[in-house]
Amino acid sequence: MSNSRTRVVVTGIGLITPVGNDAGSTWEALIAGRSGIGPITLFDTAAYECPIAGEVRDFDPAAFVDAKVLRRLDRSSVFALAGAQQALADAGIDMARENPKRVGVVRSEEHTSELQSR
Repeated sequence: MSNSRTRVVVTGIGLITPVGNDAGSTWEALIAGRSGIGPITLFDTAAYECPIAGEVRDFDPAAFVDAKVLRRLDRSSVFALAGAQQALADAGIDMARENPKRVGVVRSEEHTSELQSR
């Protein structure tokens, strides 16, 4: 067993959040103390106790994903692809010049998996 260590370098950030659709606007909203919590608009909340949430707003998926591919993806997968594209751009990485086996993306998301109805 060798004593060599694997190095991990964070080189780019991409964010799709309720307060911004990129790292810059998200950071500005956080610094300004803006909340991304508001009325739910993506579905009818009449059957639920809580009609508010942190929704991603004003997001254009076509800016990140081809229309043909978009039809096959769920919303969170589109956010993941958009965030990964933003992170690569932020890092200045040109995948055509990189070994894809040496590049990785870490994805994190948070959402409520169970909603209680009235």
